[in-house]
Amino acid sequence: TLLIEKNKRLGKKLAGTGGGRCNVTNNGNLDELLTGIPGNGRFLYSVFSQFDNHDIINFFQDNGVTLKEEDHGRMFPTTDKSRTIINALENKIKELGGQIMTDTEVVSVKKIGDS
Repeated sequence: TLLIEKNKRLGKKLAGTGGGRCNVTNNGNLDELLTGIPGNGRFLYSVFSQFDNHDIINFFQDNGVTLKEEDHGRMFPTTDKSRTIINALENKIKELGGQIMTDTEVVSVKKIGDS
């Protein structure tokens, strides 16, 4: 697997979430979580039936990120730094054998062969 990132560093958009602290998810039940999604979040039921907010919490905790719960169930890394989340994701990609290419823009994709 190859992750291609246009920016010089991974996680530019993640770095800005939660005031730079990265609001990872919410610790509430699924209905509470979907209520906080702008518009009609009901379309996410099928996605969250496969991997929900509690799976996200477990993923980060299993990968060395301690999370804390704040008002309205919002979950943040205890470091209060989005870089903690970005580093955990980057480390997991590398651990699983993935490659990361930054500062590279994909301008087109072309299929070669029948596979």
